[in-house]
Amino acid sequence: MKRIPFRLLAVSSLLIATAMAGTRPRYGGNLRIEIAGTGWEDDGIARKLVGETLTTIDDKGDVQPALALRWEPQNGSRRWQFWLRPGVKFHDGSLLTPAVVAQTLSASSCKDCPWRSARAAGDTVVFDSDAPMPLLPAQLALSRFVVTKVGDNAAVIGTGPFRVDQIVGDKTSLHSFDDYWQAAPFLDSIEIVGGRKQRDQLLDWTVGRVDVIEIPTEELRRAQQDRWRVTPTRDVELIAVVIDSNNAALQDLRIRQAISESVDRNSLLNAIFQHQGEISSTLLPNWLTGYGPLFPASRDLDQARELRGQWIAPIPPLTIGYDPADTTEQLIAERLALNIREIGLTVQAVARTQNTDMHVASVALPSMQPSVALEGIAATLKLGTATPDDATPESVYKRERALLGDYKAIPLLHVPKGYAISNRVHNWTLSTSGDPILSDVWVGPRL
Repeated sequence: MKRIPFRLLAVSSLLIATAMAGTRPRYGGNLRIEIAGTGWEDDGIARKLVGETLTTIDDKGDVQPALALRWEPQNGSRRWQFWLRPGVKFHDGSLLTPAVVAQTLSASSCKDCPWRSARAAGDTVVFDSDAPMPLLPAQLALSRFVVTKVGDNAAVIGTGPFRVDQIVGDKTSLHSFDDYWQAAPFLDSIEIVGGRKQRDQLLDWTVGRVDVIEIPTEELRRAQQDRWRVTPTRDVELIAVVIDSNNAALQDLRIRQAISESVDRNSLLNAIFQHQGEISSTLLPNWLTGYGPLFPASRDLDQARELRGQWIAPIPPLTIGYDPADTTEQLIAERLALNIREIGLTVQAVARTQNTDMHVASVALPSMQPSVALEGIAATLKLGTATPDDATPESVYKRERALLGDYKAIPLLHVPKGYAISNRVHNWTLSTSGDPILSDVWVGPRL
């Protein structure tokens, strides 16, 4: 979310633009991507290309088969049995088996697994829990539950369309997997270079050293105006303020609500994000749930001042933290501090190199299934954890209302992400959740 000057690069970007209409898809070629992360985070590009999950979630939020063909609940959803797709191979040529899946997803190997145990049973994998897991098939589509194993030299081996060639520092080199169970990808290889600052990504892209880079939300409109080839996602990233402190005043619901009422979300959206996204007072975006308007997002300074006035004791100066490497988070924190000062509180924006009373947080939408997504966001923001079990919009709404009722987290905006793509890249598409679909991408010759 860092601010960068696009105007200075607009002229050089036009040198890359070349019409390639009418060409047919072709096999071969290398795609080079630069990102700020490593690609191996839970939602990272490399992780999703190398490993696969037992299930997937389609754009409608419905669970679909992936490495598992079918499944059924037992014992009141405390047990689930999954039948694996036959003939699926790992990148080392070995077959996907229930024993390997059970070992990968066992409670001892799996981070924060919602089940007590995973075991092989014939040609199936059985998950057991002490409590009902009604939405386990949807949970298993989360990318943190990809099925991989460790090979020689700690190499990551999966079943996805691309296998790991080598990892050197922040650079991950992937090669197409010809025995992929769906179909071999068009690309021969993908190179993902992580840890790249936005300015470095832009400079490499404009001189043709890279094919795809990330575009910060606040620069999407400017990039489009400069006629860059840009594909934005839907509003898949939540921006929120989270209360951290045990400060006596902040433990009072009235003060936390006063802070929420003082926030000018429209100013954040318009001044910082250039109208890209939407104001929000919900954890989930309105396009996913439809109930966003039931959570008022307008500013009410009179109400905020009245609530503040009910606390008679002195309130010491407060701090609102931001990632010191993220200039946009700093701008958000500074603007929020100005808003909160208008109700008589002393607040300063500070880098999060120390404990803070509250902080700006950014959370990507973890799932297209609303209940699974809601519990994932709640866990990330440390609002408490619960088993996803809300199958209806009404129940998800009630759960979100309960999570936000104490104002420990104050949603501000939902914003899109974006990518700039060179014209040699064809069939570049994004899923509704914002993931690049790279197995169908093909590239023309470098210019």
